[in-house]
Amino acid sequence: MQNKYNDYIFMEEENFNHEKAYIPEKFSIINPAIYVHEGESYFAKSIYDESMLINELIGSYLAKKIDLNAVEYKIGVYYGKLFVLSKLFYKEDFDYDYVGKCKCIYDVKKIDTVYLDDNLPQLFPKLRNRLLKLALLDIKMYQCDRCSDTNIMLKKSKKNDFIDLAPVYDFGFAYPPSFAEKQLYVNKFLVVRKNEESLKLLLEKYPQIEGTLNIIANIDMKTIIKDIQNEHEILIGNDIKNNLITQNNEITKVLKKII
Repeated sequence: MQNKYNDYIFMEEENFNHEKAYIPEKFSIINPAIYVHEGESYFAKSIYDESMLINELIGSYLAKKIDLNAVEYKIGVYYGKLFVLSKLFYKEDFDYDYVGKCKCIYDVKKIDTVYLDDNLPQLFPKLRNRLLKLALLDIKMYQCDRCSDTNIMLKKSKKNDFIDLAPVYDFGFAYPPSFAEKQLYVNKFLVVRKNEESLKLLLEKYPQIEGTLNIIANIDMKTIIKDIQNEHEILIGNDIKNNLITQNNEITKVLKKII
């Protein structure tokens, strides 16, 4: 494979040399977070770890597989700093807000198996189902940062009361090395332990997730890695590959037991 990142191979055991990284386009900066290219605005998220970069690409890839709208990433460097760049998705017909304004009403430390919040929006079935899809995607990735106030965004129509999920983003903190972080999934609407008992309860309460669960459980990490390398023309180092495959195999065993 021709690696457009100047033949640099992403390896965990090596220090990333930003000067060797490929700059896909010339971006002009208008503030510390937004870049502009050919009239299009991009949100720029700085990346300090190669694994974090690959996790972002995996999240976007998996979202497409389950028909969940997500940001699409470019990779670039600006003044020697590595970024993932995602086109701004804001549309004039909608207002956007983080779910951080939703208050959690549970104490995670007191949860033994699973907490399914009945506040998970009742009036908008599509939003409810998309939030469940996001939860399954995150569980697949051992995501441990979705509880942040700014890691889920909703959009509300300016013309009526319609509310939907904005394109999903922020998958960097996935596949964590900590055993404790891999046991519990939390977002503003639900908490699920990533074990067979809890996931069965989730499926019983929300049987509409079965199709998505089946897709998520059967996506092979080797295929994901191959597709991402081809799409972004990068090479992923063996340490990162082996960690992803090992962790994917762990959660896949659990998921396949309940479908």
